[in-house]
Amino acid sequence: MLDTSLRMVDILQKIDIQQVLLMSFRQALARLAYQCPRTNEDVKTQIGFLLRSLRGDQDFVEVIKQGIFDIVGQTNQSLDIAKASEKSEDLAIAGTFQAALHRQILDVISSAFAVLLSHADRNSQLLMLAESKFNFRVHWLSLFSRSLRDLQVAQTSVMKRAAAIEVLSDGTSQQSFISRFPFSFFIFKILDQFGALVENAQDPARALQQQFTLMNLENGLDENLPTEAIRRYVHDFTCMQCPFLQNVNRDGQSNIVYSVLRLFNDSKDLNLISQVHSFYFQCERVLEEIFGLITTVPPAVGQLVEYTTKKASAYGPQLELDMVKVVMDVLRPSKQGWTKLTHYMPWMIMVEDVRPIIDGMLTFAKKGVAADSK
Repeated sequence: MLDTSLRMVDILQKIDIQQVLLMSFRQALARLAYQCPRTNEDVKTQIGFLLRSLRGDQDFVEVIKQGIFDIVGQTNQSLDIAKASEKSEDLAIAGTFQAALHRQILDVISSAFAVLLSHADRNSQLLMLAESKFNFRVHWLSLFSRSLRDLQVAQTSVMKRAAAIEVLSDGTSQQSFISRFPFSFFIFKILDQFGALVENAQDPARALQQQFTLMNLENGLDENLPTEAIRRYVHDFTCMQCPFLQNVNRDGQSNIVYSVLRLFNDSKDLNLISQVHSFYFQCERVLEEIFGLITTVPPAVGQLVEYTTKKASAYGPQLELDMVKVVMDVLRPSKQGWTKLTHYMPWMIMVEDVRPIIDGMLTFAKKGVAADSK
């Protein structure tokens, strides 16, 4: 019996994938469903970037080609000659029998490319491929391939014709963000899983770093990185871990997180990605208190941000006592300028809301002072 189907993965080995991608990438882009709002300028920038990359960036083309082979191989699709010849609708649309076969190939490649693009542009990180600072381009390429494999994207991808493919965002409170560190969501997942294993270790930071090193990530990601690169990771970490604040943007919030972690590290800059995770979970209570103060006492936001990022000199009871002092000073009745009875209500609400936070901070500060005095 005549075999009227050919394995698509075998066919892809014999064609110029780069040229087919240039023909079909707009079709792939059209299938992406972003969780964040996008402007026409965003789309134009993305199209221009992909055109340049597909034409002149062979490193990018190679990782995409490998990803397409993996996805198509997992789905076990075939070029169905019988289908192309029997379905009058497909022939009518394509025009010729040969065009109908070409259309099958284009559909498969564009579908696989859409899956890869949804992964590559998760948290709007695609354009970071062009960034040469901090070896980010090299990290992007290696982490793209590694995350495809470890997250089993090929095995879990949906290759249904014309189906929309969601581009995920990992921000808390459903707040999308633009990633500043390549594939930070993948690193975050790795270290978050390891965190539960080392939380009871004698030295959690060291134990977590040892686990991270065992991942064998390429290009020194588990080694000392420049401070600015770490701060970029802290930005993404903050977006993925911390509650969204109405009164402070993510830049300001990540500055608070980094400043507190630096204080915890004896006022020394962080240089390992694993430190961000291990230090954060040891400072989580204090950071939650700061975010609670910012949320419940909006008039104190400026002073709290300035204190934590510029004035605080040490981690411990004094840090908590000084933050309480900042808030109490802002809430002092003599500073309110009340002229009507109705003016009291917002102040009373803030006092009631912030009281349990302050009580908790004073309790821990008292315990800390007692422990230090022994």
